Amino acid sequence: MELQILIKYIEGTATDEQKQKVESWLSAEAGNAGYLEKVKKIWFSYDDLKELATLDVNRDWNIVERRMKGSANKKESPSIVRTRLFYMGRIAAVFLLGSIVSAAFFYFSTKISERKNLSKSRYEFYVPEGQKSNLVLPDGTKVQVNAGSNVSFPQKFSETNREIWMEGEAYFEVKKDPSNPFIVHTSGVNIKVTGTSFNVRAYSDEQLIETTLVEGKVLLRRQSGCKSPEAGIALAPNHKAVYLKNRNAKISAELTREFRQPLKIGEILISDEIDTQASISWTEGKLIFDNEYFDVITSRLGKYYGVKIRIEDESLNDIRYTGTLKKVSIEQTLKALQLTTSFNYRIDDTEIILTKK
Repeated sequence: MELQILIKYIEGTATDEQKQKVESWLSAEAGNAGYLEKVKKIWFSYDDLKELATLDVNRDWNIVERRMKGSANKKESPSIVRTRLFYMGRIAAVFLLGSIVSAAFFYFSTKISERKNLSKSRYEFYVPEGQKSNLVLPDGTKVQVNAGSNVSFPQKFSETNREIWMEGEAYFEVKKDPSNPFIVHTSGVNIKVTGTSFNVRAYSDEQLIETTLVEGKVLLRRQSGCKSPEAGIALAPNHKAVYLKNRNAKISAELTREFRQPLKIGEILISDEIDTQASISWTEGKLIFDNEYFDVITSRLGKYYGVKIRIEDESLNDIRYTGTLKKVSIEQTLKALQLTTSFNYRIDDTEIILTKK
């Protein structure tokens, strides 16, 4: 996708044909949306990227500056020169993205969001599929954010509560403060804690919200229904809470073992005592599966590696797999699965297609 078209799309100046081209590109591969988000953040945060570039990629930036000065020497009005310099600077900042290591990007994306949302006094922190990152909140709470996730929070927490909003998956180590509760808002459940370690999985394309408690205590309540901040369902360590958003949810083999009772739509249910390691293994760079359905595994691998995986033969969905997958390349992971699971795969442009052997 041409960079200039993406920029016009971001600015709202793209033609109908260009808009259609970008939207088709976005739907072609899951990772494209993450790339567009990066470009958007950089485009609206030119000054931050210029500062970063001068620190880390001096040679590239000097070339850009010489080009910018060359444009300034032309016989043009001051306003046209300023506009062109600004535009070229932003273009250069976007191109320089390829020279910046991912760790630096995630650090500076927080700074970028700070500038962008200053008037709203809110931060936005996004992690594309295929990556994960760490975040420290204003109160000192540590958060590991998984692939394809978004976390937003105030520039400064209030004196009565600490509220954040999230979509995706994150592991929290909340700084203790009994007088100032910490509240996580998801699309269907609010989670209230004071000082706790827990994992939340709440992706918009999944119909389940899972909360796994490692230590401490959390209180969960539906967004609709319970009005009192004290009302809710308590979750003890080594237990999981699940909220089913609709009947189309894919119930994993793991959840079937952890919950004796059937899951009910719109209700928060608590599991039997569990081993929490499988739920938080992603924080250590690995995925643990115990007799899990193949389509559940491939769905999680898609987010984990930032790739689109399509199962062409539906009979593969019922295959089970047990094992631990560490983050090597996606092809190495597929070859490891093939040792115990009967399937073939091929890479077709932007997606991986799985077929029955």
